[in-house]
Amino acid sequence: MSHPQLPDLDPLLAAWAGRALLGRELADPRRAGDRALEAAERAVAAGMAEKVPAIAREWPGWRCARCGGRSVQLAPCGRCGRWTCPYCEECAPLGPARGCDHLYRFPLLSGGAPRPKAPAPGAGFQSDGEPGHPWPRFPFPLTPAQEAVAHHLTRWATASDGPREMLLWAACGAGKTEILLHAAAAVVGAGGRALIATPRREVVRELVPRIRAAVAPVPVAAWYGGSHTEEDRPDPGAPLVVATTHQCLRFHRAFHLVAVDEVDAFPFRDHQVLQRAVDGAALPGARRLWVTATPPPWLRRRVHPWRRRAGLTFLPVRPHGHPLPEPRLLWDPRLLVWSHPRAWPARLVRWMTAARARGARLVIFVPTVHLAQALPPVLERLLGEAVGAVWAGHSQRDGEVDRFRHGGAGVLVTTSLLERGVTLPAVDVLVLFPEHPVWDAGALVQMAGRAGRSWEDPHGRVLFAGTRPAWPALRAVAAIRAMNRRAARAGLLAGPSPVGEG
Repeated sequence: MSHPQLPDLDPLLAAWAGRALLGRELADPRRAGDRALEAAERAVAAGMAEKVPAIAREWPGWRCARCGGRSVQLAPCGRCGRWTCPYCEECAPLGPARGCDHLYRFPLLSGGAPRPKAPAPGAGFQSDGEPGHPWPRFPFPLTPAQEAVAHHLTRWATASDGPREMLLWAACGAGKTEILLHAAAAVVGAGGRALIATPRREVVRELVPRIRAAVAPVPVAAWYGGSHTEEDRPDPGAPLVVATTHQCLRFHRAFHLVAVDEVDAFPFRDHQVLQRAVDGAALPGARRLWVTATPPPWLRRRVHPWRRRAGLTFLPVRPHGHPLPEPRLLWDPRLLVWSHPRAWPARLVRWMTAARARGARLVIFVPTVHLAQALPPVLERLLGEAVGAVWAGHSQRDGEVDRFRHGGAGVLVTTSLLERGVTLPAVDVLVLFPEHPVWDAGALVQMAGRAGRSWEDPHGRVLFAGTRPAWPALRAVAAIRAMNRRAARAGLLAGPSPVGEG
């Protein structure tokens, strides 16, 4: 992108390469103040960048250039002073895109890095890595099943033919992050750029230290809400980026590989804006890797044998080789009066008592914040011990989770907050009221997947307890059994499938 007539713009354009930024974002005083906006205008005039209205009229209304959304409202604007300035509601969490602003799109340097080439056989899987190559180095070896999948994805990510999309359908706790990182590192090592996106900010913050340690000294940039402080400003030129799916809206044709972890998680699964953001961050012809334990219907359709728009690879077993705990089901209408301890079914109380007697910690998932707040006193009377609780709006949620993780409490009531991304030793899982409409089969599979993850206690127990039979619970049990059968047919299991005492 270097221009002989504008050499003074090179540092700024290098920082903006592959980005899509609003004018107000360019004029950040911590970068270059008004000079940045002036530089962007000069780049547009020289044909080195594209400038479009942030909000433009498009029949039958308005369209946002940043996210493609049509949920545009008119409101007074402090920026331009108009009483009816259009702004986009759909991408407002990133800061409003307004009709009085412009969106600047900057291509990659020299039009983008060359297409990565496949690594040599065996590359990327050596225990100590190769000097100068960013192959992941983990403090533990991959299992044979993980290594086979990692080899397959590495070849696919750097191939010039085959499907451009791939679904990695992996069991909860199977080590998806380590595997997708091999594909990303192969692309980076061959001269390309890779993006690992996830819907949740907490996951980005948890992944980045692990990824940086695995691919050091290769730069890794983290983009998420609140990451743009002076002390933690992401490297704009990093070849490997970890970001929330919302932050993908700030990239423009920047990556050869886009891997979306937890593709079924809220809000990505039902959010067309975020799905368009992922598409916009990818270079034309780039590879897209979808990673999940519970593929949503739209993704299942893409890998259907009649369509085959995407490739499919399975990892049906956890590193310890034991099958996924299969949930037991308990239906009892007496749970309608859950606030009365004497109304609780004796079978359910025995199950919880047995979990604590065997030394396991107990995670109890409930569908509403009201239940998370009101249930602990009832359980304390039933179990005779202190019961913690945590939900998304809890003022001390991180502290409560850490206290539970380190043994400060033996029983924790939670909403779907701990549905994903949490590994706790010796945990049994109780899901109350799985018939509630807030939960689907995928969420129930994820909750059940908190049990049996650790090497110390691979045989966790899971119980779904509600007032009446529920199709989501039945489908979740069927999905877990199907994954175990697939692992058994492949000869990957170390023992029989554990089923918790009912």
